[in-house]
Amino acid sequence: MPSERPDWTLRAPPKTWDEQLEIAKKLTVKDASGTVTQYGIRIPSAGFPSWLFSGIVYGNGGKITNGLGTATFIDSPEVIDALEKLVALSTTEGVMRPGILEWGATPQAFFEGQTAMMWTTTGNLTNVSKNAPFDWGVAMLPGLKQNGAPTGGGNFFLSKDLSGDELSATIDFVKWISAPAQSIAWTKATGYVSPRAETYETAAMKAFLAEFPYPIIAKNQLQYAGPEFSTYENPKTVGIFNRAIEAVMLGEKQPAPAMKEAQAAIEEILKDYR
Repeated sequence: MPSERPDWTLRAPPKTWDEQLEIAKKLTVKDASGTVTQYGIRIPSAGFPSWLFSGIVYGNGGKITNGLGTATFIDSPEVIDALEKLVALSTTEGVMRPGILEWGATPQAFFEGQTAMMWTTTGNLTNVSKNAPFDWGVAMLPGLKQNGAPTGGGNFFLSKDLSGDELSATIDFVKWISAPAQSIAWTKATGYVSPRAETYETAAMKAFLAEFPYPIIAKNQLQYAGPEFSTYENPKTVGIFNRAIEAVMLGEKQPAPAMKEAQAAIEEILKDYR
C-alpha cells in the first residue's frame, strides 16, 4: 500500500532544487533492513531523457541549442552541472532509484508509493486524478537557479509544395483541431496545455479549471519554458544527446566527458549547416 503523504508537502511544494532535495530526503523511506521502500523523487530517463533534462538546464540558466538548428551547447558548465545534479539524486543523495527510469512505469510507481514525487508530462494529469489512491498536488518544476521548464507536444507542419486546395484544407483542419472546443476536450481528457490562449477565456474552460485547477499550473509555467531540442538532422543529434545522458544515469560515464563527447559528435554533424 502507498505510504501516506504528509499534508505539508501538498501545502508547500518545493520551489527550488534545494527545497526539492530536502523534501525528497524526508520522503525517502527505508525498512528495518535499510532497503528503500519509497524514494523521494522520480525523474524519467528512458527513451528521450533530454526532454525533462532540458527543463533542469533552463532552470540552471543554461540553453541547449542556438534556436537556429545549427549549434548546440550541451558541453556548457550549466548543462554539465545540471546533469551532475540529476545523477546525484540516485547516487550520492540516494533519493531516486538508480539506473534508467521508464516513462510508462513512472505514474504507476507514484500510485503504488514507490516514489513520493515525480516529474512527468501534463498529459498524465487525468491519469493521476483517476488512479492516485491518495491526495496529491501539482507544482512548477523546481529550478537550480531560476524557474525553468521544457516544452514539448506535437506539431502541425504545412508543406510549401501543397496545392491551393490541399493547403486550404490543411489550414482549415489545423484551425479546427486547435479551436477552443477541441482544445477543451483534449485538456479534459488528458491534462495537456491548450495551444491557444483564447481557450482559457471561455466559460467552459473556466468552469473546468474551477473544479480541476492543476492544468493551469503548466500553462503558467510556459513563461519560464525553453525550446525543445531541435537541430538539423535532429534524429541523429538528439539521439547522441539522449544516449549520453543515459550512459551517465547508468554509471557508464561521468557527466563532463559524456557531454563533451556528445557535443563533439553533434558538431561534426552540424558543421555543414553553418
